[in-house]
Amino acid sequence: MHAVQRRRRETPLLTRDSIVTTALGIIRSEGLDALTMRRVARAMNVAPMSLYRHIADREDLILGIMNRVAEGMELPPEDESPEHELMALVRTLHKVFRKDPWIILVFANQGLASPLALTLLDRVFACLYRMGLDGKAAINAWQLVSQYLYGEALAGRLAEEQTYATRLLCEADRDRFPHLARMLADSPGPGHVEEDFEVNLAALVNRLRPGS
Repeated sequence: MHAVQRRRRETPLLTRDSIVTTALGIIRSEGLDALTMRRVARAMNVAPMSLYRHIADREDLILGIMNRVAEGMELPPEDESPEHELMALVRTLHKVFRKDPWIILVFANQGLASPLALTLLDRVFACLYRMGLDGKAAINAWQLVSQYLYGEALAGRLAEEQTYATRLLCEADRDRFPHLARMLADSPGPGHVEEDFEVNLAALVNRLRPGS
């Protein structure tokens, strides 16, 4: 009797909010592939079917997690310089993607996104319009910046994890691939990832104005 009562006390209150909290913890510790309704139920010490009273399916759960992450974004203040404001907005997304790179994969593979991101995106285009870009030019500018942002976030994470591809590059025959050897010798290493991001972002944004 006491053991049953103790298990009940240890089981978190089953709500949509608590399910999302548990699921986000699983993604951050075990990766997106580990996220299943059964895995969340096991972590919460409940039957899998009980989750469906609060969550429609895995896609609904992922959207809930993405909204949770978006709620934690701290948007920068408006700036008289549209370039400075745009870079600050991109830094906000960069911080999110470096902590939760799985969001990029979900967006690319499933087309899912948080509606809460619309506020940030609206401000991005306000900056681009203030910079003198219009129509297709503004859209192309954001595609350029966002693709750099997505790629940098994923590449930076891979570099930190020392993947097979990273080891393959580092162990490449220096005589056979002399230009790669030169590049590796010039590389400042993973400790400069954030510094490099800032330099490249500034170079990119400062060339977006018409005539730049």
